[in-house]
Amino acid sequence: MTVVVGILNTKGAAIAADSAVTRQVAKLLPNGNITDKKEKIVNSGNKMLRISDIMPIGVMVVNNASLLDVPWDVIIRWYRKQHGETTYATVEELVVDFLDFIPKQEFFIKNAFTRNWPYPTELVFTGYGIDQKYPQLVHLRIRGVENCKLIYTTKDVQIHNITEENPSLILSFGQKDIVATLTEDMTENSDVNMLYDQISMIFSKIVMKLINKGILKSEQANYVGYAKEIIPILSNYHKEERSKWEKSVKDYSLQQMAALAENLVNATELHRQITFEEEHVGGLIDLAIITKADGFQWLNRKSWYYPSRGGQYGKFGV
Repeated sequence: MTVVVGILNTKGAAIAADSAVTRQVAKLLPNGNITDKKEKIVNSGNKMLRISDIMPIGVMVVNNASLLDVPWDVIIRWYRKQHGETTYATVEELVVDFLDFIPKQEFFIKNAFTRNWPYPTELVFTGYGIDQKYPQLVHLRIRGVENCKLIYTTKDVQIHNITEENPSLILSFGQKDIVATLTEDMTENSDVNMLYDQISMIFSKIVMKLINKGILKSEQANYVGYAKEIIPILSNYHKEERSKWEKSVKDYSLQQMAALAENLVNATELHRQITFEEEHVGGLIDLAIITKADGFQWLNRKSWYYPSRGGQYGKFGV
């Protein structure tokens, strides 16, 4: 698991990702299925990369770090080597081409015919197509490989656009509960959902007491319906609070968006460290800003190649 954050407004986008990645270990059966599945978390993964040499578009990897045992960062670099100088009108068009690229690769052709891969991965593409004035973010969920095909549906593709009518967005993927809580979209938090359930239960008990005392007739009291109405009321309140965050973000500078994105990842990691939840978020944070004019720029990038060159790293750091 992991957490990645994208903050967008009309000026550009700031993206941040921790370094925790999930490695899958399993036994392959003769029929191509997998058994004895195990997971290993390492805090040294490359989960944010440029996917084009001439277009300002980055991609972040969430959940499983590989496809058919080939790391996603390797697949992304293969794509950039072959298609890095191809232009696309939108980020969405590049995603379509990327999905068409994967099944044509040798590793996929060789392995997809002999095995299934039941490990889901989310990919988050952010940046600008050549025809786009404002940034676009495309969230793609690939559920795995089955019958020699990548498994995903139209519901697994979510497209977020910055426009004059919608000038800012705060988006998180992976372990997004803390980010959701900090941005007041608290219904994403499992602890808050438990609180909602308890409030509903208390409300139902109060209604039952009124019925037992004869204050309220049972046929007039749809207490289950009343209790269910509590959740959307609270949810709407939190959505309004979230909109206040997004309204303030529309005026943020690129530096402010980058700082917020990095701090949201840090807050998620800190929460895992001080609670009993599994520490699936950790390691160094990769941080970048993307603009139409200046392109994709690294602010933080884990690399042992040329760390003093202002974002210009060696082949393994791009």
